[in-house]
Amino acid sequence: GNLVLALYSTGTIAGIVTTVIGIGAGGIRQWDLGTTEAIASVIVIGFSVDYCVHLANAYIENDATGRETRTRIAMTTMGISVTAGAVTTIIAGS
Repeated sequence: GNLVLALYSTGTIAGIVTTVIGIGAGGIRQWDLGTTEAIASVIVIGFSVDYCVHLANAYIENDATGRETRTRIAMTTMGISVTAGAVTTIIAGS
């Protein structure tokens, strides 16, 4: 594993959750945390973990040497799958 990449992923996930739940729902919108918001927060956390961790894993696991090439391979192999998973979840929830 890569400690720096793990810290970046953890920071990104914390930032997404804090922004969406803390600032969006609690701060600006002044929404009460009810059942719908609790379910939405679980989905947001799931999407953020899914996207960050899968992309980080694809970045670490490929055999390329340069950062740009590793990033391109990670986005090509996992970016499409994670985005498709998010789209199908959103469609199923509509």
